[in-house]
Amino acid sequence: MSESLSAESKGKFFNGHFLKCDVAAILFLVISTLGLFFRTVFQGKPISKLSRLANWDSAFQQYSNASVGSCDPSLVQLMLPNYFCVAKSWHDFVVPLWNPYSGCGMPMVGEISASVFAPLHLALALFPSARTYNLILVCEVMACLIGAYLLARLLSLGRLPAIFASMSYAFCPYILYYLELLSGTSQALFPLLFASFVWAARVPGIWPLLCAAVATASFVLSGHPESSLYGVLCASVLYFFIGISALGNRSKSLLGLLPGFCFIGFFSLALSAPMIFPFVEYLTSGDSYKYGDSQAAYAPRPGIVLNIFQPCYGMASPFLGALSITLLPFCLAVSKRKKIVSSMLLSLSVVCLLLIARVGWLDQLLAVRPLSYLITVYLIPCFLLFMAVLAGMGLEAASQNKKLFRYLLPTALFPILISLALYLCRLNLKSFNFDETLPDMTYKLSDIVVNLILVTSFLSTVWLALRNPVKRIVNFAFYFAVLAILTNTVSLLLVARYSLPIQPFFDFPKTELTDYLLANPGRALSITEHVLKPNSNIVYGISSLRVHNPMQPARFAEFTMLCGARLDEFRNQTYETVTDHVDFASIRYIISQFKLPPARYKLVATTSQGIGVYENPNRLPEAYLVSRWRRATGRNDAKLQITARDFDPRYEAVLEVDLPANGKRAAIIPLIARRVNCNQIDIAVASPADSILVLTDIFYPGWQATIDGKATEIMRANFLFRAIAVPAGKHSVTFSYSPQSFKRGLLLALSAALLMVVLAARSCLTGSRARHST
Repeated sequence: MSESLSAESKGKFFNGHFLKCDVAAILFLVISTLGLFFRTVFQGKPISKLSRLANWDSAFQQYSNASVGSCDPSLVQLMLPNYFCVAKSWHDFVVPLWNPYSGCGMPMVGEISASVFAPLHLALALFPSARTYNLILVCEVMACLIGAYLLARLLSLGRLPAIFASMSYAFCPYILYYLELLSGTSQALFPLLFASFVWAARVPGIWPLLCAAVATASFVLSGHPESSLYGVLCASVLYFFIGISALGNRSKSLLGLLPGFCFIGFFSLALSAPMIFPFVEYLTSGDSYKYGDSQAAYAPRPGIVLNIFQPCYGMASPFLGALSITLLPFCLAVSKRKKIVSSMLLSLSVVCLLLIARVGWLDQLLAVRPLSYLITVYLIPCFLLFMAVLAGMGLEAASQNKKLFRYLLPTALFPILISLALYLCRLNLKSFNFDETLPDMTYKLSDIVVNLILVTSFLSTVWLALRNPVKRIVNFAFYFAVLAILTNTVSLLLVARYSLPIQPFFDFPKTELTDYLLANPGRALSITEHVLKPNSNIVYGISSLRVHNPMQPARFAEFTMLCGARLDEFRNQTYETVTDHVDFASIRYIISQFKLPPARYKLVATTSQGIGVYENPNRLPEAYLVSRWRRATGRNDAKLQITARDFDPRYEAVLEVDLPANGKRAAIIPLIARRVNCNQIDIAVASPADSILVLTDIFYPGWQATIDGKATEIMRANFLFRAIAVPAGKHSVTFSYSPQSFKRGLLLALSAALLMVVLAARSCLTGSRARHST
């Protein structure tokens, strides 16, 4: 049933009959996914938790529903709004470099959670809708299945054990539950990334290296930065270990593997440079709550192990099925050649588990900066993938060696009996929790009983098959493997059916509040936490001062505190009061429900949900001319000056440049800022004298300004905003976001892509000539 890779086609992994059989296996996995998500694919039933926004935001109260399960609020406040905003920008043929709707503007291309260049989101850019997004989720499950299957096959597993491993990983409740989070996309691509590196280590030639480089770049462009780091590190370990192991058919010298590794590293970095370079710029020009000293998230080791035995964390359990833990010990009984691989995977699994739990001195090491920024729970999918492949190896060994069947009963019943004993002892598992958004960890007797029935039925069927005289005719190894796959998959799906269930439909519909704000444009600030949740506004093209993002441009959080915000540990804003500093940010509307803002704001609209829209008559225009300015020597000085009692922004500005001050005092002259697209603003200026043009968008590197087509310097004004010096007369001013970091990254990516095409073409020509010569 199992063929070793060394014996098959002498290292040529996909050839002839071998290719046809594996294509059939992959087709089976695809059909299984379509069957599992039939209602989503063919009937349009959503599985996304996007509808949760209707229950959390009073602006969508008329669409509130009975959504199933729980989820991390970041999903509907960070990832999904960014995805749809980016998709609509691409759909309008505009590169989404800048987000003008959050805060006073934020970089989009440098924001990892926006996934601007994610290949998986290409379909969403072509057809921006909730249905497309739900289909992308199904495709991610397929990526899990296919990637895990290819990885297992490349590690020399037979087809049925590889199917067992792929289903154990892809249908794991933990994998499905967290699929929508940013790290979820990474866990969908982990198997494909690892498979590409193993292929590059196993097979000589340019094509495996090119595939590994493209897979790595796609992984980095699509996933979480910490997940990307862990994924690339684990893939690199696999590359070198497989390359120097007995499975390899290339040079076993470490130095012999370095050129290929450097090739993958260079091209993957080059292809992902359009996102990486702006992201690095954002890190150096922004603030993040992750830079704080709070306790890093971790998952207690017993909690992970207990969930491997039984699903005690509900729909988010890192549970691989009732038979995975049963078959896992048999991975030590594989052939001598495969023991090298099983030992490597076991070692990687142990290292991952220790890092996830931050055991002993690892906790002290990971508390040192910059390692303290790393959240090791993002290694859980890697751990689960390695364990699934090891379980597949155990299945292969058990199916081929009948002497091992005597050990099936104890290995099958041990985890169930342990779980039952812990349940009867009423052991409190709350201390093993690793996600605050989920109910406490606990055992359910129904889960234990169901898995006991499944395992008992499996063992009974195997025992009967062994005693059946027909066993000499029937391929028992095939029978055993198919039965194991069915049993384990049923065990998984009984739990996982709650991980990604059918949800109510929600597609950012029209509401009274959003309709009013779209008809009467202006920057808004909701002082009620559950109204116009941060980032939901960007899907509609509505500007809001509130944001929900780990990264924010420098000084923005500090400025919101001047406006009256109180920040929690994640930099989220809540307002008990509103100060006059909101005028600096051109806040036109204060939005509130069940709470009255200060009397100076005028009520202009009320929705049927009781949400009040109050206009700010004292706001500064988004763009204006000022004829008098002060000089500040830096951040602290600028803050002191704009908070001074004698400072009036309607007559002067604070500039952080050495510019000669103008002594004339005159009221500001309002201007109209025309936003051509998310990356460009045009302003027509008629200045009676040399003046300063202030734009109440945030000062950030990468913005360029021109006056009548000639470049001019952008200055920092009023602590947070932009300004330029404008001479007297009529002029056309343009602000455009075109960061050098993105230009350099794009140039590097295009050059690398061209070089890769040349190398691929050369390889094809060389191969063609070799075939003709023979």
